Amino acid sequence: MGNKIITFSGLFVDPLDVDSRDIQIEDVAHALSNICRFSGHVKTFFSVAEHSVLLSRRLHNSYHLLALLHDGAEAYLCDVPSPLKKQLKEYREAETELMFKIFYKFRAPTIGVAEMLKYDRWHTIYEGAQLLPNEEFWGLSAEDARTLLPLELWTPEEAEEAFLDRFFELITEEGSDSAATGECVISGIGEGLFQVLSQLGIEFDFSDLEVVE
Repeated sequence: MGNKIITFSGLFVDPLDVDSRDIQIEDVAHALSNICRFSGHVKTFFSVAEHSVLLSRRLHNSYHLLALLHDGAEAYLCDVPSPLKKQLKEYREAETELMFKIFYKFRAPTIGVAEMLKYDRWHTIYEGAQLLPNEEFWGLSAEDARTLLPLELWTPEEAEEAFLDRFFELITEEGSDSAATGECVISGIGEGLFQVLSQLGIEFDFSDLEVVE
């Protein structure tokens, strides 16, 4: 295997150099549904896939597909705790590059990616208040968080199904809009992508990327 992992669909993938042709939504959904949020230190299992689905449902239409796919890189790179991630510059670069490969692969216009990630952090607070101890840290009680943004607490199988259902729902709805017009997608990709990647000093060539038609 060398430097490659085996995905759920049986592909051999280098997680630090993922070929866009090998990015399969079924692999992303399956892996994220089996990865627990907050490094597993939760009262009840809560998957990255469920987090992505709930965030996608609760944001403005223009962020739906971005929100669903924003943690897709973790399907290949795993979920690293934030304090550790801050110390791993190369990991952050690889994660960001792969995130945008996934956005591009599935034609998610990234013009709003920075704003979507702000909502991601906000949603994490409501999740943490319900799933972790220390209400003082989160700034609200578990009961209040549950009232405002209840969690489903799906099993991995339920989360995987919900993720795929949401994905196919969104690409069907948006297929006639941004996903169908290459010009719009490239414009959105460029503006959102280079704002983020330039801050990390990453040079990225899109010429070898495959886009879902």
